[in-house]
Amino acid sequence: MSQPLKFEHRFLERFPYVIVDAAYRDEMPDSWAARPIAPAFLGRDTARCPVLIDTNVLPLAERSSLMDRIEAETRAGQECLVSLALAASITEAGLLNHLQNRIQVIDPQDGQPRQFRYFDPGTFIQLPDILGAAGMAWLLGPIQTLAVPWLGEWCCYDRHDAPIAADFDLRAHWERLQTTSVVNRVLIGLPDVGSQRAWCHAALQTRQHIERARAQHKLEARDDLVLFALHAWQWHPEFDRHPTVRRLLAELADAMPDDELDYRELTSRLDEVDWARIAQELNAATNDQGSKP
Repeated sequence: MSQPLKFEHRFLERFPYVIVDAAYRDEMPDSWAARPIAPAFLGRDTARCPVLIDTNVLPLAERSSLMDRIEAETRAGQECLVSLALAASITEAGLLNHLQNRIQVIDPQDGQPRQFRYFDPGTFIQLPDILGAAGMAWLLGPIQTLAVPWLGEWCCYDRHDAPIAADFDLRAHWERLQTTSVVNRVLIGLPDVGSQRAWCHAALQTRQHIERARAQHKLEARDDLVLFALHAWQWHPEFDRHPTVRRLLAELADAMPDDELDYRELTSRLDEVDWARIAQELNAATNDQGSKP
């Protein structure tokens, strides 16, 4: 469970280790002694990997500058230089080793190693709902607590006392983990997701829309899934029950590969008037059912 966290001048004393995404690596001076958090399968190709920084060893002026930048980015609601801030009672080398072990996971579908982007703030805050207490204990390991910047606020996540299961099986959560990249693309397009709590709530609902799109309509392409979920948010959570949409989905199900049809192309036949009618008729049907004794 997350708790809102006030960003104040002792922040880096409480969370001395920070993870910075690869997108910002060129902005860091050499004195920061950044260490790549790299999965083993990449070998020496670590340029696209996040890095771990022990802020305790930064020169005072640079530590102060880092604090000023984090505070300004948070206040402006901008994406933050720091992806996660960590507190752990082990050495930097031990923490780095743990983070590297967790960043590499095996895809159960093809047996190939993949990078687990747990350090993305918008993804991390969904993980407690996806992995559960046992999974979070496995992920955090020696990390006692961490702070996440997202949507202009910081929230704190404590590692609870759930034991770390030696046989924790990430495969049981794989499909939902894979869905987070689609969920994030949907949520970025929504207008009313202004807090981490709202983001997590919307993520749960979005995941349900995506799971329905896959299970009932056999949609798999990322852009199709994103658009399906956006339609559910924009028009009606069960818009695919409407006869007009069902006819389009049936046409898609019967299409041959040579037809080169997809969900995006089929639904582009509907304009805003069509969508508004679909939503109105579904809402009316729901109201009629609710009024029956």
